[in-house]
Amino acid sequence: MKPSPAALRRHAVVVAIVLVTVVVDLWTKQWASESLATDHHLLPIPAEGAPSGGTVGDAVRGRFPGMADADLAGALVKVRRGTDFRPEDKVFPSDGPVADAVAFHVFPGGDLARPARRVDRTDHLAIERWVVRSEPGLGFQEARKAVGARLSDVTIREWLASKLPYLSAEEVDATIRTGLFPVAKGGGSVAPGAPAAAGDLYLLSHREVVLIPDHLDFSYAENPFGAWGILSDVDQPTRRLIFLSLSVVAILAIAFLLVKPPTDAWVPLVALGGVLGGAIGNLVERIDPGYVVDFIHMYWGDMHWPRYNVADIGITVGVVVLVLATGFTKDKKAPAPPRD
Repeated sequence: MKPSPAALRRHAVVVAIVLVTVVVDLWTKQWASESLATDHHLLPIPAEGAPSGGTVGDAVRGRFPGMADADLAGALVKVRRGTDFRPEDKVFPSDGPVADAVAFHVFPGGDLARPARRVDRTDHLAIERWVVRSEPGLGFQEARKAVGARLSDVTIREWLASKLPYLSAEEVDATIRTGLFPVAKGGGSVAPGAPAAAGDLYLLSHREVVLIPDHLDFSYAENPFGAWGILSDVDQPTRRLIFLSLSVVAILAIAFLLVKPPTDAWVPLVALGGVLGGAIGNLVERIDPGYVVDFIHMYWGDMHWPRYNVADIGITVGVVVLVLATGFTKDKKAPAPPRD
């Protein structure tokens, strides 16, 4: 049966809403990833971004003009170059350039133009605490030796793959060869007024965009879990499979309702379009890189609402509109029969 012109118009509007929601969601998440920084999501600042004879702060302002030196104090670190790694190298050696490292600056895939991650090298401390608790009679030095023996054969490839499970095996090896830099104690902090040396690479560890002081800002966060931390205790591969399966089922169900709508009213269909667009936007990130970027942060004093994104807005607003449009709509009363 050929759809009516009115049905075609409705479907065209819904498809447009879905596409706009997905595009805006993915674009804003990409902007957040490349423009906002935290201690574990750092933005690369090459020294070449500074004018001749300029400072590290000048290099930052070559990318983010509005940042003053006061904003950059304590938010800049220098990448510790000069060490080449192989995937087969040990991550917990007793000596060498990695022995004193407290973490690594990691550029996934080895791309130094993309945001870096700080991955702490503190596994031995957690295991030491576990060993001491499980064997109270064991001295601290003996526990440290036992842990050292347990970790002595762990390779950088194995360790990094466990820390960044969304990377493929090829990406892990590429990261190790060209995008892995040890972080010594102290973190390599550099002052914004320090001279920017040619060839150096710095990392910006804090940047947010304040819209309403003390109430609303854009600040970066990653959510590998569901809303409100759902399934946070489930291992990453299982959690990812669950979320992907639920997302696909939800998207198929919403798509079916759009193809065969239970009503011809515009409002429920438009709301479903927003929900579908939001679900697709978050699903794309669940597939790659395996977590969802959230960046809209609302707060009042000590009360903070969990960060969210455009996809979450589409889903939430769509569901609320659906409830209002369907749950509170009164059925029209049948006309009273004519009196004799």
